[in-house]
Amino acid sequence: MAKRPVLVPFDYVLRTDRDLPAEEQTIWHLRPVTASEWEIIEHAQRLDNAEYHAHARMILDYGLLGWSNYDGDPGRVEAPRKKVGSRLCLEASILDQISPYIFELAQAITETRFLDAESRKNS
Repeated sequence: MAKRPVLVPFDYVLRTDRDLPAEEQTIWHLRPVTASEWEIIEHAQRLDNAEYHAHARMILDYGLLGWSNYDGDPGRVEAPRKKVGSRLCLEASILDQISPYIFELAQAITETRFLDAESRKNS
C-alpha cells in the first residue's frame, strides 16, 4: 500500500563547515517544502519572472526553521519571521546575514523534496 511521505525536519551542515570540528560547525535546521508550498513558489516565480536569488529566498521562507552554533552562539535559534501579505517570511535582516549560504541551503531543501525520511537521514 502506498504511504503518504512524511515531511520530517532535518539538520544540515554547509559543505565549507564539514571539515571543521563538530563544535565549530553551524547546524542549520531545515524542513522539506510541501507540494502546496512548491506550487506557491513556482506560481510566484512565473508571475514575477523572479530571478533565482528571489526563488531561493522564498524556499528558505518555508524551509529554514533555525540554526545552532552560528557565529559563535552555541544556542539554538528559531528563524524570525514577519507576516507579509498572507504568508510568514524570514526577516530581511536574517536573509542579509545568511546571504552567502542562501543558495546552498535552498538546494538542500529542494533536494529533500524527493527523499523520504529514512533516505534523508542517510544522505
